[in-house]
Amino acid sequence: MLYATSLKEATVIVSEDRVKGIKKAKELGAKIIFLDDGFSKFGIKKFDILLKPNQRLLPFSLPSGAYRFPPFFYKYADLILEEDIDFKREVEIQKPTKNMIFLTAISKPGRLDKYLPKDITKITLPDHSDFSKKFIDDLIKKYNPTSILTTTKDEVKLKKYNLNLSIMKLKIVFKKEIRIPDAKKD
Repeated sequence: MLYATSLKEATVIVSEDRVKGIKKAKELGAKIIFLDDGFSKFGIKKFDILLKPNQRLLPFSLPSGAYRFPPFFYKYADLILEEDIDFKREVEIQKPTKNMIFLTAISKPGRLDKYLPKDITKITLPDHSDFSKKFIDDLIKKYNPTSILTTTKDEVKLKKYNLNLSIMKLKIVFKKEIRIPDAKKD
């Protein structure tokens, strides 16, 4: 949903079966297809680009979000872009208020700590958790926040409650010149 709402010019296809999704995209005339979390899909002919973060929460596995492979799997990527060399992260908090609480259900929420205001109350749930009305009502009753700070990924799930939301917008900015080596794969 996040991709569909933020990429207005793109066609977004959701499919558990990536091959079927790719075929559908081609039927619709796609010339370039991006796979979210496609590195682990070994049966698909593709060009793998990995973004290598500065700080890896668990240094013995990759990618930094899903933690599925040991670091030597970097050798299977066609292109590795390194944070602060090839790209940087920019974070903006939209509509901040004085008494915010931070609420998220993303994988490894600790990676956002350096972007959070000091002394903010953090409430984290497991990745992909949904937020029930009772859960939200209990949070508001307990903390009485002026707004709930959340990620764009979680905003999609929280919009239905008509809350005062402050949004943490993360943007990856790539260096203008990135050397792309010849593809290793056929």
